[in-house]
Amino acid sequence: MPALPMSVSKSRVRPDVVEDDEDDDGRDTLGGATRRVARGDGDPKGGGPPPDASEAASGSTSGTLKSTTTSMARRRQVLSNFMAMAVCFSLNHGTVTALIALASSSLGKTLGNVSSGVLYLVYTLTAAFCSNAMAATFGAKFTLFVGLGIYCVYVVSYLVAYLAPSTRWPAVLLGAVLGGFAAGSIWPAQGAYYARCADAYAEVAGSTREAANAALGSYFAATYLTAEVSMKLLSSIIPTVDPAHGEKVLFVVFTAVAFSSAAGILGIDSFGDRGSLGDYFFGVFERDRVTPSGSRRRRFLGKTTTADAGRSTAAPGAPGGDDDAEEAEHLAASLHNNHGRPAPPQGGGRASAASNGSSAPRTSFSFGSKATQAVSLFATDPKCSLMLPMNFAFGLGSAFVNGYFNRGVVSAHVGENAVGYVSSALVGAAAVFSLLYGALGRRLGGQAAIVAWGAVCYFVFAAINVVVPAHDLGHWSVVVLLACLFGNGRAVWEGNFKASIADYFPDHIEAAFANVQLQSGLASTVGFFMVLFADNPKIVVGAAVAVSSLAAIAAQPLAGRLHEMDQAAAASGHRRRGASSAAGGTAAAGGAYVRAPSDQGTLSAPDDASAAPRGGADVV
Repeated sequence: MPALPMSVSKSRVRPDVVEDDEDDDGRDTLGGATRRVARGDGDPKGGGPPPDASEAASGSTSGTLKSTTTSMARRRQVLSNFMAMAVCFSLNHGTVTALIALASSSLGKTLGNVSSGVLYLVYTLTAAFCSNAMAATFGAKFTLFVGLGIYCVYVVSYLVAYLAPSTRWPAVLLGAVLGGFAAGSIWPAQGAYYARCADAYAEVAGSTREAANAALGSYFAATYLTAEVSMKLLSSIIPTVDPAHGEKVLFVVFTAVAFSSAAGILGIDSFGDRGSLGDYFFGVFERDRVTPSGSRRRRFLGKTTTADAGRSTAAPGAPGGDDDAEEAEHLAASLHNNHGRPAPPQGGGRASAASNGSSAPRTSFSFGSKATQAVSLFATDPKCSLMLPMNFAFGLGSAFVNGYFNRGVVSAHVGENAVGYVSSALVGAAAVFSLLYGALGRRLGGQAAIVAWGAVCYFVFAAINVVVPAHDLGHWSVVVLLACLFGNGRAVWEGNFKASIADYFPDHIEAAFANVQLQSGLASTVGFFMVLFADNPKIVVGAAVAVSSLAAIAAQPLAGRLHEMDQAAAASGHRRRGASSAAGGTAAAGGAYVRAPSDQGTLSAPDDASAAPRGGADVV
């Protein structure tokens, strides 16, 4: 039986309580707040005496229990939406990464490396000039849906190349171009959705945003890498079980997984991020409607809220009544505002609801301006440039593993069928260690030291491959250990490093994650073509990975220090404004700092004092 509105349920418990009638225009007489009066003497409408102290205490206890239950339910809803996104994203992307690993063996060395190089080249250009604008224009959810749908074309191109060999070159290259465009689009959108979920999770769980970033980062990394392990294991198991038709069956299975996971994105909550054009392109998939009076009723975290000239009410039949609806509306606004602040320039195309609960006006912007903010962030914020060495270590290292290690060490000296299993061991180690490093990052209260350790893993992996002859490395135990070593570095990059990006650039999430993909994608593009054309890719690419790793080891502490300085400067600004407000006769509590409920004891500003930027300077 569906839950009744709180006003109805209370009137049934206490028959002497009734609700005020609404005005003819649909608004209640208190401007959106439901008013209940009791029949009897002494009230303008016949109300009786107020409830005694025991009734007030009982109501307070009931309200506390209800608030706790509601908070737990919303926490589960935020986490379930995030995990649904992570599973769909990871399965779809896992099919692509498994096919990239098979490119050289399935398509041949020339077509395989050329297609991978083209994919990463388009991916890099998209991340640089289009992805940030797409996430801001259409919203994170719609960008994820479209990007994962286009990714399916890349998967299908392998099936077409198998069934029609005469079309393999145009089919695979077209798939590589579209796959690169999809890859450059989905990662910044994933980062934006991840950041919104982290803000919502911190809000309902009562933790800091940094702690939420670390927790969700580890969950995503484990899910993403587990899905990749599964797809790479299938790429070795299916051809082994059916040698005659295994490759065709594999491509069919991957196609089905890619399309179903892309469709699954339609089921996640957008968290209010529809972008400036999201209402036109994606409204059919959202459970929104506009009431005859012009107000917008939105389904948000399991509740229907109405935003109309400052009012926020629960829909008929929704548990919780007006108080819960107002809380949901405040949470929706905080997601846009980053805890009450005006939305950042690239934050989703729509200005946030103001503190009075009014409906949000739309924000117009130039598509080209949004696209170039990724490059502008790199040029203006030194923390962004300090991320480059780690991204290059990962990007060049990935090309080194796929282009040299898998072919020149594993396949040549252990066996061709061993490539899939060794690749699975690499990703499996990354999945396991991502959870460990995520917990360690939360305990340390920062990610810089762990990210530096990931760079050490990349350096050792590259140095061993450069110094030790390939035939001496060609043993099962050695290649598995080396794969696990590289997997440690990848676990750090997928989890802790991306969590640090969300920590360092809270006001420029889309631009920051676009830079991650721009830098790593550029490095992978260069690495694949270096493997293809260099006379000795072992020395050339291996040395490049080692140099980038050493630079990353030095850069991470500097980035962490800059972040601490930015936080100290923001805290100082908050305190000055709070003191100024107190001197001017306003409430001094508006500028005070309160200690957040976290293990690290991080200081957080109340909503009234949260106008100062957290992190680096704003990008104009």
